[in-house]
Amino acid sequence: MVNVTITSPEELLAAQGHNLGSSSWLRISQKRVNLFSDAIGQQQWTHIDSVQSTSDSFGEYIANSYLALSLTTYFIEQLLEIQNLTMGVNYGCDNIRFLAPVPTNSRIRGHGKIINAEQKGSFIQVTIRMIIELEETKQPTCTVDMLGNFIFSERRNK
Repeated sequence: MVNVTITSPEELLAAQGHNLGSSSWLRISQKRVNLFSDAIGQQQWTHIDSVQSTSDSFGEYIANSYLALSLTTYFIEQLLEIQNLTMGVNYGCDNIRFLAPVPTNSRIRGHGKIINAEQKGSFIQVTIRMIIELEETKQPTCTVDMLGNFIFSERRNK
């Protein structure tokens, strides 16, 4: 279920400052961590080697920080639906911060807020601040400002 649905350019522009709420919790399994490590070609021991990992300062496996960042798209789809689009394009990210490690088998979720919505020619550029939170501590593990460009379908008044 989506928290917020936008159906028009006017609604999207008016949504600046709107809190999108929280997503559902997602467990970060060791399998997910291993698959992500394989996908990016990084086999760092803090993520996949139990002997060395338990002796480091984290004391357990941790997920790659970029895994939490990449999951922002998973969380945003639970928080916001923009309908009547011709196209939506990921424009990038600003202000990425990795604030705390994510232990494997912990659960995280995303909180979102539309911090900017601005008409730029034929599209609307939206900045959504995502905060990824660790369940056990309610501590943010990652924050990022996601930028998207959206072009709405033309309305046909007949």
